[in-house]
Amino acid sequence: MLVKLRNAQKLYVARTYAYVANGSDGLAIVDVINPERPVLDQMFNANGQLNDTRAVQIGSVSASMYALVADGHNGLRVVQMISPDTVEGAAGFSPRPAPRLIASYPTKHPMLAVSRGLDRDRVTDETGGQTVVFGRRGARPFHLDEMRPFLRHKDGAYYKVEDVLLKTVTEEREVEPGKKAKVSRTALMTRAGREIPAPEPPPAKIGPDGKPVEPALPQGNPSKLAPDFDLLRVVPLQPAIPKDSKEAPKKP
Repeated sequence: MLVKLRNAQKLYVARTYAYVANGSDGLAIVDVINPERPVLDQMFNANGQLNDTRAVQIGSVSASMYALVADGHNGLRVVQMISPDTVEGAAGFSPRPAPRLIASYPTKHPMLAVSRGLDRDRVTDETGGQTVVFGRRGARPFHLDEMRPFLRHKDGAYYKVEDVLLKTVTEEREVEPGKKAKVSRTALMTRAGREIPAPEPPPAKIGPDGKPVEPALPQGNPSKLAPDFDLLRVVPLQPAIPKDSKEAPKKP
């Protein structure tokens, strides 16, 4: 199955969308979640401003995704595709783009291509959390056997991530002995309908007196925190007081 475009040129595929430079028609965004049946999701030309598109590259900065577009005689265009303040579910695996032109840079000659940026190697765990590990500065690249534990479960299955939604769930619970009632609550659900349980906090350490033990400050090298050190409980340092001063330091 084909998607008919009048002047398709260079393209970039990111997650479940293909971004196609489409000449005078601007930028074509094609849904390729099913590669055998691509569907045109939307056309974007910024009210006619993108009218000579030749090439496109997609890149991410922080929580936003951008397209760098070679717009021929117009020069370079920067199009914001995904941002937390414009796209609902921006943190999901492949949210629907909401393009908007945010910057332009005229060039002396028609801009016909955009070079591919340096990809930052990342791994993603089952909860969607990302960790930069493969391209560490000052260290050699990981070997395949070193990368494999970040990509697969112990049984060899690959880690998978899917979009999640907050939904109101109504269930019947026993509110009194022998009496049941319908109770509503908010739950984190996958699109497939599987509920993701809330993570349980680590158990508190109990001292001999039966009270919780506060985490201790690390000893020795101050740059290394103890494994159970809670940064949220760090007490501000007291201001320095000259030795000849009689003023007592104020409690934070």
